[in-house]
Amino acid sequence: MTTFIAYLRDGKHPKDQNKAKYQKHKAARLFLENNQLYRRTFSAPTLKCVEPEEADYCLRKVHEGICGDHLAAEALSYKIIRQGYYWPKIHSDVVAYIKNCTQCQKFSNVPKQSPSLPASMLSSIFFTIWGIDIMGPFPRAKGDLHYVLVAIDYMTKWEEDKAMRMIN
Repeated sequence: MTTFIAYLRDGKHPKDQNKAKYQKHKAARLFLENNQLYRRTFSAPTLKCVEPEEADYCLRKVHEGICGDHLAAEALSYKIIRQGYYWPKIHSDVVAYIKNCTQCQKFSNVPKQSPSLPASMLSSIFFTIWGIDIMGPFPRAKGDLHYVLVAIDYMTKWEEDKAMRMIN
């Protein structure tokens, strides 16, 4: 952030043209007030840009402090922003901090996946396991037919169907 402060206060920018363009683009949302760097936002109040030590303290207090509720990474970073603080790598720092928090890892949501791959229901003998279903009602067809009875062999994928007037 010191390069942004130097750019905003003295107009100094890097000699590399790409870095200077990047710095000018990023500095458009920043301003200095009493030698403190602030960031303008659309949906939040003006944010105070903090140094790494103060950012770490802010991160710990919001995550584990008196009102800390061990939020997930995205919610925590937006809560810090709502409190009025900002630093350039806030989202990546929050993700790294959450990964190292033992309580967050201990009590986090466990993925609801099965521990193994689903087992196949296939039989090694043809036409032993069938799936049968009735589909419909469909719009009236020739012969006053509304429903279709479908039967499928799970092994061969052989399919038989029969159009029906009514289910009985």
